[in-house]
Amino acid sequence: RTLNQVDDAIRKSLAKSHSSIDVGKNSAAGNGETVVEVTLGQLRAIRVFVVGQAKRPGSYELTSVSTVLTALYASGGPSVLGTYRNIELVRGGKTVGQFDLYSYLQGGNRSQDLTLQEGDTVFIGDRGTSVGIQGSVRRPMHYEMRSQELLGDLIKYAGGFSAIAAPELIHVSRILPPALRRAGEPDHIFLDLPFDAVTMEVADGHPSILLDGDLVTVAEIDLRLENWVEVEGSVKRPGRYEFKAGMTVSDLLENAEGLWPDALTERAVIDRTNPDQSYSSVTVPLGAIIEGGSKPVKLQAMDVLHVFERWETQVRPQVHITGQVFKPFVEDYREGMTLRDLILKAGGLKEGADWLRAEVARLQLDAVRNSDLNARPVQTTKVIHVDLGPDFLTRGESFLLQPYDRVSIRRLPWWETQRTISIRGEVFYPGVFSLERKDERLSSLIARAGGLQPDAYRTGARVIRSQDGVGNIAIDLNKALEEPGSQYDIILQDGDVLVIPDQMFTVKVMGEVGFPTSLVFEQGKNINYYVGRAGGFLEKSDKSKTRVIYPNGMSLPNKGSSKVVAGSTIVVPLEPPPEGKTTIETIRDITGIVSSLAMVWLVIENTK
Repeated sequence: RTLNQVDDAIRKSLAKSHSSIDVGKNSAAGNGETVVEVTLGQLRAIRVFVVGQAKRPGSYELTSVSTVLTALYASGGPSVLGTYRNIELVRGGKTVGQFDLYSYLQGGNRSQDLTLQEGDTVFIGDRGTSVGIQGSVRRPMHYEMRSQELLGDLIKYAGGFSAIAAPELIHVSRILPPALRRAGEPDHIFLDLPFDAVTMEVADGHPSILLDGDLVTVAEIDLRLENWVEVEGSVKRPGRYEFKAGMTVSDLLENAEGLWPDALTERAVIDRTNPDQSYSSVTVPLGAIIEGGSKPVKLQAMDVLHVFERWETQVRPQVHITGQVFKPFVEDYREGMTLRDLILKAGGLKEGADWLRAEVARLQLDAVRNSDLNARPVQTTKVIHVDLGPDFLTRGESFLLQPYDRVSIRRLPWWETQRTISIRGEVFYPGVFSLERKDERLSSLIARAGGLQPDAYRTGARVIRSQDGVGNIAIDLNKALEEPGSQYDIILQDGDVLVIPDQMFTVKVMGEVGFPTSLVFEQGKNINYYVGRAGGFLEKSDKSKTRVIYPNGMSLPNKGSSKVVAGSTIVVPLEPPPEGKTTIETIRDITGIVSSLAMVWLVIENTK
């Protein structure tokens, strides 16, 4: 019973012994002298069983108001092999109800959803006839069909046809039942069933009963679309538009709301797809059509009109500026542009710019375009000299540029910034000096620096030149000062560094000697003397390649008469490996030679 039925039964029973109780419809509203209210305190539990092809078959404790659906929810519903169409309610050994889940899932019908009682059994049997449907339906999948259900029912279960369905002919792929199979013939057949989408029935004379394993296919319509034309390019509203019989290019441009100002009006192109799907191209005199000077050009379905942008088909002319400006650059030519405008955009003129030598190279377009193809033009470029003058910024007029002009601002012939050199060491005024002239020499610079200090070591003087990667220059400072203007008195260059060291008192011996060391300089002693005092030559030393490196960077081989001065470095290299040595020995000896050469280079670098 429902709660309302229980409420009525209780009220009527009490009214037999209490005459003040109103058993009418409004009794609960207080119309009688005595009001009866019935409320539900606690539901009792019942035990039911779900068996068969359920996902979780078993015994379940439910409330006394539970239904078949409640038991199905609790057990997870039918399994893959279970039926959705014929779920039985068994009570006392008899089937008292059948439940079709499709009726509930498709339409919300719960008329078969009976209330359960203690000890009821919900039985889910095996799945019945299974039919698949695919193609242009809303819910393509497999469905369980009852024996009396037809093709129209299957399509309803699948949600009906989609918008692109072609339902006039339904295709069925069928597995023949064993009784219909024949030896030597396929066990599959293919059927086309004429179908009326309005009545949802198969045409007369064709079977519409579906068999287990049938696969139904609903075809799609052809997606080909032809009643359109399209416009692309320099129009306000590019895109596709509906094609109408007799439509012209002007009509299409009107639909697209006209051309943009940068449209190329001399010519447009129509890409045409003919009915046989072949392609053709149609040239359109767009400007003449717009002005009415040409007859209308009719369109066909699937025509694509290309309206080009002018600067997609043409190169914008440019102007260039180079030379004595701060930011040489190239930019697109603008009508009315002047030489002054271009110079200002380039950051202005440098200090060394020649105000009288602005040069404009102008392309002679007429000579290039109108010349005889078989003869080269005499002159294709004209050079124009423009006098800028110091008042070119305030002058009323300026030289007018033309497309493709190339402007060059020349440098004044004798203009250059100060060239500087540095003097380090024993002079009275060391520091940075600017050369007074391009051919200033060493003696002149020392004189400007106040001359040499008493402790200046002339033998160790040298020049370090960074230009062209020259590096250390060994000079003879004594001869340079004694013979000004001679070959010893070298001409200095921008960036030179003159180093005049303090007096030196040692001689360094390194390389293949007994004990590489520094020794006190002794006047008149030769190379062999200093080597002997450093432990002498080792067994693998190359005596013939021994050399002395002077503090100014000059180097001389050991010839017995080679002079040694204070601050010199004597280098004794490793003897090269003789022929026939093993690879390991050769590598070891070569490594020693490289090390010796590295020491020589280190000495030269240290003299800087």
